[in-house]
Amino acid sequence: MTANKSSHIGILFLVLVFAAVMSGFFFYLKKGVGGNIGNNSVLRPKLQFHDNIRLKIVIGGSTLDVEVAKSDVKRNIGLGGRSSLSGNQGMLFVFNGYGKYAIWNKDMLFPIDVLWIKDGKIIDIYENMAATSADSKNIIVAPKQDANFVLEANAGFVKERGIKIGDKAAFSL
Repeated sequence: MTANKSSHIGILFLVLVFAAVMSGFFFYLKKGVGGNIGNNSVLRPKLQFHDNIRLKIVIGGSTLDVEVAKSDVKRNIGLGGRSSLSGNQGMLFVFNGYGKYAIWNKDMLFPIDVLWIKDGKIIDIYENMAATSADSKNIIVAPKQDANFVLEANAGFVKERGIKIGDKAAFSL
């Protein structure tokens, strides 16, 4: 009976040690490097950006439904040739790295606001980029610093919603 009791105590001890180790492991995963569950956590997978998927982006309390343009072909066409966007839509250009990605108004049929985003923060804005016409030259604009996303929305989006450099941008499905 004593050997059996020792065996049970030993098993109980191992179960408690295992539970303590697992609790510590999950606490470590939850805290992550920055102290919050973020995109790099194994508990919350990163969004997978690819052409034509629709995402929601929230900036300054305003939500836009955006179409993703990730490939070179899709980014080069952008919103060119489209007659309009509804008031709550936009296009999100996704890049694999950081850079001063220039945007142009080639084949644009309506004016837009352009916002450059770096890691979820607005780092530059160009408001009211004109549509092209037969007698105008293309406009090319680039940010002052590196970004990894560019958002195009209807002209007036920035002003109407009071969006400014430094605002956070959050993506979701």
